[in-house]
Amino acid sequence: MHSKRNLIIIAVILFALAIVLMLYAQAKYVGICAPRDWGCLDTLDSIVIVVSSLFLILSPFLLILAFLHKETFNVWFKFARIYVPISFVLVAITPSGSGGSMFIGLGEPDKGSVAWLLGVIFVITSLILIIRSHRRVKRQQTP
Repeated sequence: MHSKRNLIIIAVILFALAIVLMLYAQAKYVGICAPRDWGCLDTLDSIVIVVSSLFLILSPFLLILAFLHKETFNVWFKFARIYVPISFVLVAITPSGSGGSMFIGLGEPDKGSVAWLLGVIFVITSLILIIRSHRRVKRQQTP
């Protein structure tokens, strides 16, 4: 599945879906939820924010990987296919608190801070894996 054209198309589609989901996150304006159904709005907002954030994070990496070797894509994909579902579950099971923090002594973490921390870890780890794999492939190709 590693063709340059396919990865570019998928990256553009994911980015467009992220933008549409963020606009759609305003469910009270679209009419999905009843005017004062705060539970519906809270549920939709947390789902849409997590999914749109995931799409926004994945699309640049797919675009970058479209121009690199297949081995680099495979190394990154092995990591992403395990990390993304685990982080999605961790965010889903985190309670929706108000004003939480990931730091010790500042309260319990909320969905936003957990998603932010896991996103930062994903970006840093992905960059490290892509750079190391790309360098390794270039060294192997040099006679």
